[in-house]
Amino acid sequence: MHDGVEFDREPVEIAAWFHDAVYEIGSSDNEERSAALALSSLENTPTAAEAARLVRVTADHRPVGDDVNAAALCDADLAVLAGTEDEYATYADRVRDEYRAVPDDVLNAGRAQLLTHHARRGDAISHLVRKGALGEPGPR
Repeated sequence: MHDGVEFDREPVEIAAWFHDAVYEIGSSDNEERSAALALSSLENTPTAAEAARLVRVTADHRPVGDDVNAAALCDADLAVLAGTEDEYATYADRVRDEYRAVPDDVLNAGRAQLLTHHARRGDAISHLVRKGALGEPGPR
């Protein structure tokens, strides 16, 4: 269950594990390569295709229609954007460490662009809430 709405937990959790399994800085096909890895790793399992599809959704974090599985995964992936300042600061420190080879000005410009992009789209708010599926959003 995600925000009171039923979703299929197994492929969502598997997709969460695989969604950044292939991550090459600057590459535009990380999600597709991660989805391919999920498909090959999960070959002949009932959740392989759905998990790979969900990994692909994380390329733009735009669930379509009533896709509660994709909404649950995207909300989990972007949850840090709706967290407290301390939670976000911890996350930002981890990102800085992960990208230690990238100069501060380049990293900061990229982070600002990403955060502006998500803020304009409202991605820090639950996809399900934004669609009205769960009633009114909370005080955030």
